[in-house]
Amino acid sequence: MWIHLYGDCTYDLRRRSRVQGFPIFDINFNLISPRDSEKTGLDRRTNGQSDKWTTKWSYKVPFSLRVLWFFGVLALVCVSWLHQRWQRVRRFWAERGVPHTPPNPLFGSLSFLRHENPSVWIRRQIKVHPGPYFGMWCFWKPALVVQSPELARRVLVKDADVFRNRYLGSGTSDPIGSLNIFTVNDPLWSALRRRLNAAFTAAKLRAVRPLVAEKTDDLIERIRVNYLDGDNRDTLDLKDLFADYTTDIISTAAFGLEGHATRTGDSPMRAVTRDISTFKLSRTIAWINIFFAPYMADFFRCTFYPKETTDFFRKVFSRVVEQRGGWEAGARETEKRDLIDILLRLRQEGDADGHEVTEDMVVAQAAILLHGGFETTAATLAFMVYELAYNAQVQTKLYNELNEGKPKADGVLDSINVSECTYLSCVIKESLRLYPTMGWLDRVAGQDYKLDDDVTIPRGTPVYVNAVGMHHSPEYFPDPLKFDPDRFLPENEGDIKPYSYMPFGDGPRGCIDSNALKLYSWLSQQALERTWPARPPHDSPGSVHALCPANIAFRNTSVGFKYKIEPLEGAPLPSEVGVDAKGIFLAPDCRLAVRFVPRA
Repeated sequence: MWIHLYGDCTYDLRRRSRVQGFPIFDINFNLISPRDSEKTGLDRRTNGQSDKWTTKWSYKVPFSLRVLWFFGVLALVCVSWLHQRWQRVRRFWAERGVPHTPPNPLFGSLSFLRHENPSVWIRRQIKVHPGPYFGMWCFWKPALVVQSPELARRVLVKDADVFRNRYLGSGTSDPIGSLNIFTVNDPLWSALRRRLNAAFTAAKLRAVRPLVAEKTDDLIERIRVNYLDGDNRDTLDLKDLFADYTTDIISTAAFGLEGHATRTGDSPMRAVTRDISTFKLSRTIAWINIFFAPYMADFFRCTFYPKETTDFFRKVFSRVVEQRGGWEAGARETEKRDLIDILLRLRQEGDADGHEVTEDMVVAQAAILLHGGFETTAATLAFMVYELAYNAQVQTKLYNELNEGKPKADGVLDSINVSECTYLSCVIKESLRLYPTMGWLDRVAGQDYKLDDDVTIPRGTPVYVNAVGMHHSPEYFPDPLKFDPDRFLPENEGDIKPYSYMPFGDGPRGCIDSNALKLYSWLSQQALERTWPARPPHDSPGSVHALCPANIAFRNTSVGFKYKIEPLEGAPLPSEVGVDAKGIFLAPDCRLAVRFVPRA
């Protein structure tokens, strides 16, 4: 079927005007062949009169109504299907009697991602939905949020075989992002976990102390030169300062790349970690897909890290392997027996549960250890120092305890005697209660799971444990916004309900280096308090709320000095410090600055 257009008109040549017919288009639908459609005609006749002529023309346009009808019906079917699908998605939790807030047709429950950090949003939901669980939507994917200790124990520990895997995923198009221990699924995850556990034994952690001590000296010297008597003392940013420090330590341990960012504020690896913590629009979209719509990660080719960062990781690690004699030589018994050696052994030990241990898989573990350590640690220490500055009684009590400690002959408080400092442990635990690295723990149901007598969630349903919500709930922690380390004193800690406090997660997929994080937190805080007892200005009350686990160690060094820490004039109160809306981890959205002043 084709469209046929034609016209018919007669003109008077002397009058130069139309005398018969109409110069208009007329459209008819005629059954003609494609061959005829290519013909056009122009017919001029005088009709026996020399002063008049008639023109007729026609043009046949090849346009199939069947195609138009097909696409029209297809569009109608698609719209109808989407409507029915949306109705089923929208009614999912209502039909099961689960509390929920109606979803947005486009974003589901994730509209907040345009302006708010996920941990801040989920922390607030425990007030909106105070029950043990509530429903949400990751775009059009129904998900369940549990926020009671009993359900958290079931999901993370008791029924861990059902909730073996995380929901997030980077996709096969991103080997560095998809093969690290944080994102990989079982059974490969179990094989990697068993092999990597060797990196976090007490012996391995003690081996890191010389490196940490060296970088601690550099850190204290930088503070002395730049932020006490130098011209830059009003430009200090705690988060950047500690990020320089943690980058040097972890890049040396994981990549064998020694840096000088602690002293100078810059190094090749520090440039990479800055890039990791910078979220442009494209990377923000990629992380939203990875964390909340992993089924779309491959389609959009989302990557955990920027391409330049991934290439840098591969290049640096390959150089380290070459320096140690190649993959096979580097994997044999070595003198260093460090984290790099353990990563090299992953390759030597062969396939992991049927999965080939490739170079990318080894590099992926080093990359995630760097990423999971430097940023969270920097935020931890920055917020911890800022918090203690506004809690004079807490920091004085802590300072007195540490001064009464018994350092070794070289003046170092190591992991053994620091762990005996009870109040230091309380301060660390209270900091981690207020400021976990991520506010939630994600899992996915491996089979249909009966939550209670009324609710059964189908296989594949994402389940989020609202850890930060329970940390901030008055039901489990009275006056939850108050920085109160006394909650964790031995005589009070028994009142804390199990699984209401989970700064490192719990169960088989708990944080692999939680022991290291706690150890380094102890060491870092004892050095800070013995070196710089902190206090706020007299007219600045308040407290802050946003932190994560520390992954470094300080020592009480000979270049230490007795100074107090005070916030800069005009700096925001801790309670006024917000959380960066970009990214997933909790981090301050402004510069956290302090000033060091002589201690009276």
